[in-house]
Amino acid sequence: MGSFFQGTARLRALVLVLLTGCGEASRPPVQSCPPASFGVIGRWEGELELTWAVEAPEAPEDERKLLPAVRAALAIWERTERLRFRPCQPGEIPDVRFAFRSGAHDDCPPFGLGEQLAHAGPTRPPSFVHFDAEREWSDGPGGRSLVHTAAHELGHVLGLAHSEDETALMYGVHDPAHLELTRSDLAGLSSLYGGGRDGPGDLVVERDGRRLLVLRGIAPADCTDYAVLDVDGNGRDEVLVWRTDSAGQGLFTVWFFTAGASGDDGPRLARTSQPLPGIVSTTLATVAGTTTAGDPVLVSWTADGRWFARGFDARGVPVPREKGRPFVLGGLVDADGDGVCDTPGLAAPPVSPRSGDLDGDGRTERVLRRD
Repeated sequence: MGSFFQGTARLRALVLVLLTGCGEASRPPVQSCPPASFGVIGRWEGELELTWAVEAPEAPEDERKLLPAVRAALAIWERTERLRFRPCQPGEIPDVRFAFRSGAHDDCPPFGLGEQLAHAGPTRPPSFVHFDAEREWSDGPGGRSLVHTAAHELGHVLGLAHSEDETALMYGVHDPAHLELTRSDLAGLSSLYGGGRDGPGDLVVERDGRRLLVLRGIAPADCTDYAVLDVDGNGRDEVLVWRTDSAGQGLFTVWFFTAGASGDDGPRLARTSQPLPGIVSTTLATVAGTTTAGDPVLVSWTADGRWFARGFDARGVPVPREKGRPFVLGGLVDADGDGVCDTPGLAAPPVSPRSGDLDGDGRTERVLRRD
């Protein structure tokens, strides 16, 4: 087991938990025109035919309980025809181990200190799914479902974070009624590994007319806007998406990329930021861009020329931008930095960039919205 938990710090950062149904009363209202809601914590680093095993060497009753639940959970993901799962053969090290654990165990957060039912390991082999052995598990009505929990935690192993779609399998509250993959779940899987059908709100990444990547359903034209900008200063541009409708509450997400396996693969989705509400005004014009001083910003302005901007910290998280410094972004010019534009009326307002170098290879990709 020692080699199984190498890289403790990274493992702890990647462990994700599924909560019991005690939080259901605080679920957000369903949005009127929601984009596909999914987050990404990583990308599975192995082959998409994963080997698996149930680990219960001293408890045959645990194996009898886990085995059918795990098989049912694997079948949910296999129905996408994007993945395959194969039982581990003698002598093989499984890509994913499923096991019951109690209290403090291995290098994981201990069970029993909160409401977590299970947690999952890194998005690379060897990985794991642990279930709290002290819970009462039942796949009947009102019970804590092993099938739902196993399927949800498998989503984390594959790189999906919690979804804000309360009907999604990857929603962060245990709900055995939702055992099928929803539009949001499938959009996340397709955005990471390809496939899926074109639809409104897709962001298509292309270079020289060649399609490289599609982010599925994240930016419908009637309730979102987007831009391409390097917000963390690492030389690779990110895709920024924000809600423009009142129901979206100014929700703002950053989509980060890495280079593909070969030099000509183009960018690959690597992770997303935590969606943050209230970052963008839903009543004012808002754009993203780089000031003449080289600062990436997200800026809104009023009809009388007042502007409000956020910069970004080294992690790409939006932070308030201090006034008092000159501010020039396209037609927004505030030479003395007093927060009032020197060119009221904005005959030529700035426009958010829609192209950039997402994988840092020195070549430019365009990000086009499918309406």
